[in-house]
Amino acid sequence: MALDLGNSISALDLGNSKNSLDLGDSKQALDLGESISSPEQKGFFETLRNPIDLIFNESVVRQGYNYLTGDTQEVQAKRAQDFIEANPNLEGTPEYINAQRKLERYGYLLEQGQPFSFEALQEAVKTNPGQMAGEFVNAFMADPYLIFTPYLLGGNALTKFYQANKVLGKVPRLARGAAIGTAAVPEAALYSVIQQAGENGQFDANRMAVETAIGGAGGLGLGVAFGGSLNTIGKFTGTMDEIKDSIVRPRAEAGEPEAIRLLEGLELSKQGKPVYFEDKVFDTIETLKGKEFKYNDANAMAMYQDIESRLNETFRKLAVDMYDTSLAKKIYKNSTTPLVAGGVFGAGGALATGEPENFLITGGTVLAGTTFGKVVGKSINRALQTSRGKDLATKFIDKKEWDGFYNEVKGTGVDTSKINIKTRDEYLEAVKLNKRFNKDLADLGVTKDLLDSKATAVSRKILYNMDTFYKLGGMYSHQLNMLFRKEFPIAKSREEDVLKFIQKVRDKKTKQLVVKESDLSSDELKAAKAAQTFFEKIHKELANNDTLKLKWRENFLPGFWQRSAMITDDDAKSFFTNFFTETKKGAGYRGRLATENAKVVDSYDEGINAGLKPRTTNLGDIIALYNHSLFKAIAERDALKGLYNSKIPGRTTSKGMMQNFLYADKDLLLSRGVDIDEYVQFPHDGIISANPLNRSAINRINETISKAKESGKVKSPQDIIKLRNKLITEDKSIKVPYVFKEAAPHLKMMFDTSVEKGFFRAISNFNFLQKRLSVGYSFFHGMALFENMFFAGVGTAKIANVAGLGKVPGIRYFIPKTISAKRMIQEGGNGDDYEAALRAGAIFSHPEDIGYHRFYDLIQGANRLADKTGSPLMKWTMQQGIDKLVTKPFQFIDKVTWDHVYNSGKLYTFQTARIKLLRDPANKDVPMHILDRRAAEYTNDAYGGLNWRQIYEDTTNPLLKKILGEAYNPSGRRILQLLLFAPDWTTANIRIIGKAFPGFNKDPIGRKLYQAYAMRAALIYATFGSALQYMFTGKSLLENKDPTKIDLGNGDTMVFSKQLMEPLHWAVHPYKTLVSKQGSTLKLTEQLLFNKKYLTSPWPSPISEADLFSLYRARDYGEQIGMSLLPFAFRGVVEQMQKDDLDFQDAINYIIGNFGHPIYPEGRKTKYYTGFN
Repeated sequence: MALDLGNSISALDLGNSKNSLDLGDSKQALDLGESISSPEQKGFFETLRNPIDLIFNESVVRQGYNYLTGDTQEVQAKRAQDFIEANPNLEGTPEYINAQRKLERYGYLLEQGQPFSFEALQEAVKTNPGQMAGEFVNAFMADPYLIFTPYLLGGNALTKFYQANKVLGKVPRLARGAAIGTAAVPEAALYSVIQQAGENGQFDANRMAVETAIGGAGGLGLGVAFGGSLNTIGKFTGTMDEIKDSIVRPRAEAGEPEAIRLLEGLELSKQGKPVYFEDKVFDTIETLKGKEFKYNDANAMAMYQDIESRLNETFRKLAVDMYDTSLAKKIYKNSTTPLVAGGVFGAGGALATGEPENFLITGGTVLAGTTFGKVVGKSINRALQTSRGKDLATKFIDKKEWDGFYNEVKGTGVDTSKINIKTRDEYLEAVKLNKRFNKDLADLGVTKDLLDSKATAVSRKILYNMDTFYKLGGMYSHQLNMLFRKEFPIAKSREEDVLKFIQKVRDKKTKQLVVKESDLSSDELKAAKAAQTFFEKIHKELANNDTLKLKWRENFLPGFWQRSAMITDDDAKSFFTNFFTETKKGAGYRGRLATENAKVVDSYDEGINAGLKPRTTNLGDIIALYNHSLFKAIAERDALKGLYNSKIPGRTTSKGMMQNFLYADKDLLLSRGVDIDEYVQFPHDGIISANPLNRSAINRINETISKAKESGKVKSPQDIIKLRNKLITEDKSIKVPYVFKEAAPHLKMMFDTSVEKGFFRAISNFNFLQKRLSVGYSFFHGMALFENMFFAGVGTAKIANVAGLGKVPGIRYFIPKTISAKRMIQEGGNGDDYEAALRAGAIFSHPEDIGYHRFYDLIQGANRLADKTGSPLMKWTMQQGIDKLVTKPFQFIDKVTWDHVYNSGKLYTFQTARIKLLRDPANKDVPMHILDRRAAEYTNDAYGGLNWRQIYEDTTNPLLKKILGEAYNPSGRRILQLLLFAPDWTTANIRIIGKAFPGFNKDPIGRKLYQAYAMRAALIYATFGSALQYMFTGKSLLENKDPTKIDLGNGDTMVFSKQLMEPLHWAVHPYKTLVSKQGSTLKLTEQLLFNKKYLTSPWPSPISEADLFSLYRARDYGEQIGMSLLPFAFRGVVEQMQKDDLDFQDAINYIIGNFGHPIYPEGRKTKYYTGFN
């Protein structure tokens, strides 16, 4: 009787037998088929096995079970052999096939041969690396948790590879003792023992040494892919503490501020001293008092020197580019982007259609289109540069203009002949020719742009200081809040009494204190005293602050009250809507900023009795809000002071005076001999109010507003803003300042004067409501962010920390201790990487796409509406429904997704990227602030939450920069939110993959991070995606019509990682992707307009088949509108309920979709339809 394993013509020798496979005492040889001398090798995809089968038969848990029950794999193989020999008549039955499978899988254990051999395995791996890679996938599928200990995973893969090759006869006979080594890693040794025990109940020390050694090597290799395993992360990527002396200290000694701060932070962390509220108060005050971000003569001079140094370097590079660059380099530079774009979209076209020739068709088309676009773009840029050069050359009629320009260029130290600077007469002659394109004038325009960039550099530096100081204020405020809550906990029910005690609230009739010291517990009294001490210290230190002078009064406590429901996110940031609780005697607080505004409400108790709702009654929150408002006020005032006092380095007026960045009004500008064509008016309220020429007028306006508030004519923040703008517009004495024209777009990124009004505001609110409800009740984003941590190379220890696995008994052993990102954010420490990330431009908190404040303000508005509706029972029911079914679930999901996973993931990713950049020898001479900025940019692109201003400022193409200046300022981004469902998320997903390609990213420093991200993501998808695809269809991903989706074999497809696949979807299905990415309200409008439920579907999907003006059409359209307000998580369930009953598959689809892997019905049978459910 024979077991046919292939096309072999001679029996495989797996032992001492020369012609047959001896499987025991049986004298009858098993015929293994028409074998040939060398069996067919399995590649990567052929090696993959069903994950369910692997878990049930090959996992470490199963091996341990086999040993304990005595039912080892050897016993199973012998039983299968006996069954086959005894029941030849059952061939083809399920029992017989199962026995064949077990004998094929475990038959090698029946052979009495030589022991496990290192050289044999080494040769086998060299012979077939694809199979070894496949066994790594099988190893993970059998024991997924081993990702946290890749040593074990390496050993698991090695075992499966050994088994497979031994069955195929690929492991040659070698003498015992060939393997040399020790079980250096306890986990790997333990794993080897369990595996061997589960196979045959015996133990081979030689094999344990080999599996430990090679398993460890495999773990290290896997660590590279996953950003460092738990046991090897220190060796591979290192920690900041390990590189402190070798890299950080030398940089600190060289005077790099970032390295100095990092070194000091590491030294403090090393001491292990806990951080207390009092410590954080000290840090906060020191930052408020510090001069790092102040505008003063010393800082201004340092800024000018830095700007001129950078400009000189830019001119040097321009000279090299124009004069010394070879033709070949220029061709390479201009062809990289079209070639990369053609390759990416060509591959997408081939994948989308399944036709290889479409690679050339689509790729060629995109290559030609991109090339044409670059040519057109360059032509437009050259025309604009020619125009600017012509405008400048026209002024050279005045020799003083020419002398000023030429001296400014010479001041950069560049050889003017190498940047094509001609004589004054040559330029005047070129102007007379009046050509649309003129090389000399175009090059003159380029030079003019570079000289003007000094002004934009001034605004960039001032705005950076303002933004960074404001972010540091947010950091300190949050940390003060968390530490205060931790050290001085107060029960929610007692918070108002503590506030009454601090504010010395008295009974109106008896005039006695409502809450006395004896009424408080010792903990409550400590909390009250700590809060009072904080406010006293802040006021004492800032009493003589030249930016914000504050006067102290007894029993002071700032009051913060809920704002209107319809305020925008931008309003919330730019206008501090809650004034301080203050009596009329506190004249020191009067002024235009929130931290100085007087309020007629004397205490929280009085405000609550008057019907106002406090934003919070928690002392920690109040301290944080107050502190943040102080930082904001100081940041804005210092920025305005800098804008009004800064000069443009190296630029003089016709009267020989240093040229200002900003002038208070037109008359002043002209009197200084400045060309008015170089300036534009900038009518922003804050800049107008800071104008020294407007001091008297602004004081009158403030007095008018104060009287209007006291009389009750204006109440809401919106009414105050409207009144203020109206008074400023009507006051003819108000002077509008003039700012340097090229810097105006930069200022608009921070000082945008427009606000949403009327219909546009209503549409915007509805759009955000649709969006938030659509993604509600789901951890889709949370799981996507977890995936990003793997893709971004964050160590598995840190990922496990974010997942909370470090607190799970039994798993803690495998997870080394690491500092919690949440703790770093809340308390600081570990070198203050959080502060470094903020300084470098990383964005934390909540991405702009989710409209966090706007959504909850709208919900509060719905609550207030419910409060005015119907009977008391109806009011209570509606308010409870809103609170329990909307507010609390959304707050919980937001807290987990954004406050925990998003912020922790971004901080860990910044840490990881920062260390890698510092350790890279190629970056030895690169300043640390540049490396930090690259790490922050990469982090923002990996998770979303983009720094729009930084992206705009880093754009070098003049035409593109002009477009982005309009699109990325606050007004433009509000429009983007209507046009696209999630512009921040979409842009980030494209950037994180796109910037891995040289054609889309010219920066070699940062590009390495993006390339590593792309390779890790591709490897993970190839591994797990292929395994899932094989489990459901038995085919590889590359055989799918759309390899970006996993075919489930039942007519459905699953997106493995939506954010990873998004850039690929743009390449494979650009039109469908664009349509699907539209804003919620825009998409709904199109659906109703075209009467089509699924806009991207190639088949008809009418919303309604009723007549256009019938009630049935109105009903169907109303249903579609209602569906657009349902969460994505529920839409499939509702649609299925409308069609038919729900089944098990619908439940599975719902759960998987809610955790980041949406499943879509294809509408037709997929390529590998199996009917599997």
